[in-house]
Amino acid sequence: MQSLVFNHHSLPFDWEDQAKSAVPDFVKTCLLANQRGFSLIWFGSGVDSSWYRIELSLGYFFKNWLDRADRDLKSAFLRISTKQSYSVHQGSDPDSFDLSFQGAQKENPYEAIRIATSSQYPIVSFPTREPWTRSPLAVTINSLGEERPNIKTRHLEIVNLYCLDVAKDALHKLSKLQSEALRTGKELLSYYHEKDRGIIIFGKAIDTLNRWSLGSKSLQSVKDTLRVLSEFAMAWKDNKIAEYRHEVLAKWGLSHPASDESQTVRNHPKLRKLRTFPLPESGKSVFFQAHIKLTNGLRLHFYPDKENKKIYIGYIGKHLPTKYY
Repeated sequence: MQSLVFNHHSLPFDWEDQAKSAVPDFVKTCLLANQRGFSLIWFGSGVDSSWYRIELSLGYFFKNWLDRADRDLKSAFLRISTKQSYSVHQGSDPDSFDLSFQGAQKENPYEAIRIATSSQYPIVSFPTREPWTRSPLAVTINSLGEERPNIKTRHLEIVNLYCLDVAKDALHKLSKLQSEALRTGKELLSYYHEKDRGIIIFGKAIDTLNRWSLGSKSLQSVKDTLRVLSEFAMAWKDNKIAEYRHEVLAKWGLSHPASDESQTVRNHPKLRKLRTFPLPESGKSVFFQAHIKLTNGLRLHFYPDKENKKIYIGYIGKHLPTKYY
């Protein structure tokens, strides 16, 4: 499960007004990360994982902000799963190493940073002061080698989501890296099924991915295309895109042409039927005329649902028959 670590070391603010103005951006950052698949936020020991008793500035607590917050925003934020743990990565011990970074105070154990270092999860911070207004956070780790007393030194960069703009860019890059790490059709399918990522893969597309035998180059083409469709659909759902159009996908990084079927296919009952699939939720039959031309002559047929702002993937595979093919 993809997770974040709440960086309580970034608190408190010097002034209550600063805290009040920063919380909405912090909450939206957490919600965006949750939408992108980071479905759990870890807390260090002694930190209130319900948020309410976290002191944002002297005498001003998260509860004070939540009591006056927009009901829908508050409800969505509090639905994000949280968990308190000292070590979130099995087999690791955050106390087994020393860490340092620019701006670190020697007397502070920086428990949240240790957890993030052990698990290599991003941290989510408040932008109070340096170094918490910097991303990534460059950390130096000193640990005992296998042959004591040898010291092993390594360097690690921790992604720090300290504001919404930084989070958008960082989460985009992380999503791309995660997608690139997927090596099989089954892994790809699992990645898009485990969390709402704006696209729904069903029917024959599932069968193709589960039994992928069309080569690694073609799979890379599918991965790149699904990533773009997912990112587009999430932005569409967030009302950052007014409407679906094929040409907009290219601006989101789609390297393959997208188009609708020819009039010949649209008007031919048999050819049209080959491209018609029942939607998984409603069972409504829809003509999937929108398609993307992938590597090696493969096709991905999809349906942009303009009412619900989702993209359905109904077919991935060899070119479907046409009058001339």
